[in-house]
Amino acid sequence: AYGGGRGTPADPDAWLRLMEALCVQAGQGRVQRLYAALSQRHEELRELFRQLGFVGYAQQVVLRLEGPDWDQGVTVAPMRRQARRNDWALHRLYGIVTPHLVQQAEARVARDWQLPITEGWRRAPRRGWVLGDDDNLTAALRLVSGPAAHVFTLLIHPESRDIVTDVLRFGLGHIADTLPVYLLLREYQSELLVPASDLGFQPIGEQALLFKQTTVAVRRPSLLPALEPRPEPRGPIPTISSLGEDARYYDRATQHHQ
Repeated sequence: AYGGGRGTPADPDAWLRLMEALCVQAGQGRVQRLYAALSQRHEELRELFRQLGFVGYAQQVVLRLEGPDWDQGVTVAPMRRQARRNDWALHRLYGIVTPHLVQQAEARVARDWQLPITEGWRRAPRRGWVLGDDDNLTAALRLVSGPAAHVFTLLIHPESRDIVTDVLRFGLGHIADTLPVYLLLREYQSELLVPASDLGFQPIGEQALLFKQTTVAVRRPSLLPALEPRPEPRGPIPTISSLGEDARYYDRATQHHQ
């Protein structure tokens, strides 16, 4: 939506005010983080996000399927539909593939990998498949389908990069229409570009991934009340005589005699 049409840029001040209001509204709604994927070509727009406190944490390449090369063969990976029991294994595979700085920015947990539950005849907008043991996955493929296109994202174990084309062929086999198909690869997945291009995916652009923290860490003086001086109790200090009196009461109650 950026731009005033016919190549005319929109008013930067209007964009800044709109985005600032959106950030305030999100913070009031207890949204802790905001994310954005901006094209590298929109330098002016990226500057607006920078002024609003967004910082970059990764780059990703956008590839579009221009026609698969079926001369390589038609082998597909024996993947299965993702289930709830795969959430932790998916999160573990994500941790193996993804750098720590990106993990800290995205702040994912295991339940974030759950897929939405479909309702009746409606096609799920997000579908997923996994490959490998339930506790030790080798690959995971996600497909997001919309009215204009399909978008793939995938996780491949570093020791199983040779199955990239088979995994993508499996996903392509679940697309029955002629809508455009895209693939998103992060900069730390650059070794997957060659097998993806061999299958027919060609890079068409790059995006900068940004995020903004809407919360600020605050130190609470939780230990301060315990450290503040308090009036000491003024109760009677037990003496030797009083201890002896208590001992005689104990002897009478227990019939204990020296």
